[in-house]
Amino acid sequence: GVADTNPGTSADIVILALSPLTVGANVTAAGAITLTAGEIDNAPLCTDDLTVLDGIQVTSDAAGVTLRAGDDVIVRGPVTGATGVTMRSQFEDLDGCGSIEATQPIQGENIVLESPADITIQTIIATESLVLRAGTGGEGSILDGNGAEVNIVANTLTLEVANDIDIDVDVDVLASARSTEGGNIDIDDLFGGMQVVEAITADGNLVLN
Repeated sequence: GVADTNPGTSADIVILALSPLTVGANVTAAGAITLTAGEIDNAPLCTDDLTVLDGIQVTSDAAGVTLRAGDDVIVRGPVTGATGVTMRSQFEDLDGCGSIEATQPIQGENIVLESPADITIQTIIATESLVLRAGTGGEGSILDGNGAEVNIVANTLTLEVANDIDIDVDVDVLASARSTEGGNIDIDDLFGGMQVVEAITADGNLVLN
């Protein structure tokens, strides 16, 4: 794996691949971790992906984790950043390809996931705030990746999409849920007590349970 070999310091880990980046061993540090799969214009192949393989852990004990890809960000192992986690697909985009798919837990204080296309999540635990922005390119949804189980645990939640939102949550405050292109919003508060500040869809169904 890749590790900060001097645990008494807060050394950062920065890895940039000018092609696909596959994380096949644990990455751990006290400092910040930034992993980037750089972008080239290779449509329709669109292979500039950042992939965290099954069971591989990416962990910053005292700082944040940033995962970026020119095309897809695919997370199949747990990602933890003490101060937060940021994920971005279509980073420095040249070919219009790329979504985010996270099939393992993401944990941190403040978490931001941004994609011009879809975001599919299993479980995100944000001790403070969580922001999900999908469809910033004009088409994209936030999708439930674990069935009836809770997708999001957070203090404050902000959701911005072009199309649909379909998730199960345990949050204190829904600061905003907004669909700009007329999609459906379906948010199930599994444990009750969620305070809703704003929920707006341009032309679709709105269901808050």
